[in-house]
Amino acid sequence: MANKVLISLGSNLGDRELNIKKAISHIQDQLGDVIAISELYETASWGYDDHSYLNNTICLITKWLPLDLMNALLEIELKLGRKRSDSKHYQARTIDIDILLIEGVVMHHPKLNVPHPRMNLRRFVLQPLADIAPDWVHEVEGISVSDLLLKCEDQIDVNFYGKIPLHKSLHQTFMEKYPYIVVEGNIGSGKTSLVKMLTEEFSAHAIYEEFSDNPFLPKFYAEPEKHAFPLELSFLAERYHQLKKELNTRDLFHKNIISDYYFIKSLIFAEITLPDDEFALYKKLFQIIHQKLPQPDLLIYLYSDVERLQKNISKRGRDYESQITDDYLKKIHKGYFNFLSQQNTFPVLILNLTNVDFVEQKEDFIKILVSLGETYEKGVHRINY
Repeated sequence: MANKVLISLGSNLGDRELNIKKAISHIQDQLGDVIAISELYETASWGYDDHSYLNNTICLITKWLPLDLMNALLEIELKLGRKRSDSKHYQARTIDIDILLIEGVVMHHPKLNVPHPRMNLRRFVLQPLADIAPDWVHEVEGISVSDLLLKCEDQIDVNFYGKIPLHKSLHQTFMEKYPYIVVEGNIGSGKTSLVKMLTEEFSAHAIYEEFSDNPFLPKFYAEPEKHAFPLELSFLAERYHQLKKELNTRDLFHKNIISDYYFIKSLIFAEITLPDDEFALYKKLFQIIHQKLPQPDLLIYLYSDVERLQKNISKRGRDYESQITDDYLKKIHKGYFNFLSQQNTFPVLILNLTNVDFVEQKEDFIKILVSLGETYEKGVHRINY
């Protein structure tokens, strides 16, 4: 099992920023995926007078066991010129790497204590830690990192110094495996929000469904039986033309594509909204044009229960969506799951987001990134958060 580990880095000898960058690079190359990097901060030396420090924190996803990880980090320190002595006093160093927290782990060992026993006393540790894990609950103290920072009595000045870009190894690997990704889900599941965040994270090209100006949509929600067929036909035409154009003219600067809908949704929604005779005709039209579009390399389905979906729908405040019923949302869920259970053309990742908020909580978005870092074969894979 992979663990999420928070690690602090500091340097006050030589090219301090370069030392930290090299350390992060070694960690990324040898020990796992660095999925978040805090700002760089400059502080005076803590516990003695010497050159000021640069400090930051990273979040690492790794399968290394804690003691093995610690030993590997010590080796990286040696490679970067760290010289240790028997003195118990604080000393200047090219690089200092400490394990602060490991998700769900409390351990006391002669060589390693987790959580780090002195992290609560050090503002230069807590400030960068709060950048990337403000809501992480300290496994011993039982309060969040942001609250630990508020309670910290350390008066040392912690000054913003600069940024270190995230090394894109995980991102490059992921996008090489899945150059065309589709994010699907029920109404209000967060498809568009996740696509926006993923395209920014992976520097990919986004495809957003163009439906806001569809004149049949408000009419359909008011009188579904009367307006279902023209609505579904208009969606079918619009989706086909958009996808054909977008997928055949890929941006050279964004070779990867992430879409907030899959063409098959046309068939799923039509089966729910149309009577049998109209759906039979619609299905014939759909099958003619569907084969002309490429299949995704990965489909991500966002699941939330109906109560959560209704809250999300209400929150975004579209008047014409106020009439969406629980029963309609349940039928959409059923339609998607019927399709997903029958296909084996590409991998499907079902993410249960009922109890998370990846838009407001960075930690929840990181959980999704961790899930995407795995390799998925064809078939359906379910992840609960």
